[in-house]
Amino acid sequence: MAEATALIAAFAFDALGAQRVRIRCDANNARSASVPQRLGFKHEATLRNECRRSDGTLRDTFEFGLTPDDFRALRAGAWRAFLEPI
Repeated sequence: MAEATALIAAFAFDALGAQRVRIRCDANNARSASVPQRLGFKHEATLRNECRRSDGTLRDTFEFGLTPDDFRALRAGAWRAFLEPI
């Protein structure tokens, strides 16, 4: 999942000229939250009671963000293995 996320973010910045990429996930889903954390996305917000679960209870949402400056720094280091040509 980390590789797919890195490639999508790279496409957004390189091909589409994005100024920000964000990822949102259920605050209780540690596996989902670990993907942007491992990739260096910044935890920007915890949106409390933001969404309802299927059982009707409210849940919190984490929001992670990445800017072009963040991406350039990560591309040279942590993301190099994901973004090298085959």
